[in-house]
Amino acid sequence: MKNHYIFFLITIIYINYSCKEDVDIGEDSTAFYNVEYLSSYKNIASKLKVKIDTLRIQGDIETSFVGDFSIFNDTLYFSDNFFGYLFRFNKDGSLIDKHIGRGKGPNEVLGFSDTAISNNNYVFLNDGNGSLCIFNKSFEKEEHHIIDWQVTRSYQDIKKNPIPSLIDSYEFDYAMPNIFKQWDKEHVAIALYATHPKFNGYFDTSLYYNYSRILAIVNIKSGKVVDLVGRRSPLYLSYNNLPNFDHFGFEVAKDNVFINFWADPTIYVLDKEKKVAIGKFGVPGIDMKSNYPTTNGYEEAEELFQQHIQDYGNYRYVKFIPGQNLLLRGYTKGKGSLNDGLQIYKDYSLIGDVEVPKNLEIIGAIGDEFYAVSTFSNEENELVIYKINLFND
Repeated sequence: MKNHYIFFLITIIYINYSCKEDVDIGEDSTAFYNVEYLSSYKNIASKLKVKIDTLRIQGDIETSFVGDFSIFNDTLYFSDNFFGYLFRFNKDGSLIDKHIGRGKGPNEVLGFSDTAISNNNYVFLNDGNGSLCIFNKSFEKEEHHIIDWQVTRSYQDIKKNPIPSLIDSYEFDYAMPNIFKQWDKEHVAIALYATHPKFNGYFDTSLYYNYSRILAIVNIKSGKVVDLVGRRSPLYLSYNNLPNFDHFGFEVAKDNVFINFWADPTIYVLDKEKKVAIGKFGVPGIDMKSNYPTTNGYEEAEELFQQHIQDYGNYRYVKFIPGQNLLLRGYTKGKGSLNDGLQIYKDYSLIGDVEVPKNLEIIGAIGDEFYAVSTFSNEENELVIYKINLFND
């Protein structure tokens, strides 16, 4: 009887082990980003200068002043996150029209936190209920979905055994900016994060930093999460845990995706179709404080988050300008700095690194002028945009 019991236990252990082995978690972050540099660093031949003009939105506009600006096809958009309006302005800030609005009507939204605009539609992400709302170019609502994570495992299984290649151990990184982009005609991409007890960046969990995915690809027709893409930067493996800088920005171009991690001077290029890294480039920012401190546990990290962001530099965002084949990257320098930095890359090579006012973020370009907003503005009840011109000294 005893031998039968031992045989039973061995069989169960073998089955459980085999099931785990059958789950392919893919390459680790080091192997995933083991790709060639697309350019070599050279001294910048020309010294770029910056001219900044202030553009104040004029007119009696019904807005809460809480929302985000973006640019698409030479038009300025303002997504009012409180009233649910989508405003359009010309390049000089004059109102063209407004659409949608918050409500339960046939062409209204219950609310949204992020907006993605393309040639085909307008897609709104609502972090309150985890939903997508899709409008066509005539501002008619076509789809509304609660995002379907397609979770098939039990809560107990997920808690006991996080699997990096499955969506059930993740959450969307709602607290951070720029987490939501159009991926292609039928999909959007949303930045991922994790606070799973055994799979997170708050503790020394090598599984997370080695294998965690960074983007969820969601089908806007069905609302289903259909794929997980990317890895975290291998730089994080040199720290025990660095949760306060474990965030990233990304830009989706026609064929590629540019990934920009807060703590890593390298920008990674992913192939959209194959969903693999195909190259990397990037130069460290000037006078950045990058001796990042680690933390021990969730409570300490949360308590020190604001102080860490103020005291240490980070690569805050990237913005791709397709018509000019430019990638702009904004970064903070850390404690004691009076300015932020802005890097300009053309064909993967750095052509300029200039100082800009703190909290300035490029949102796009119309013609030869770049447009920016302040992510921390003292202006109340006013919509303000900045026009930026770069020129050689």
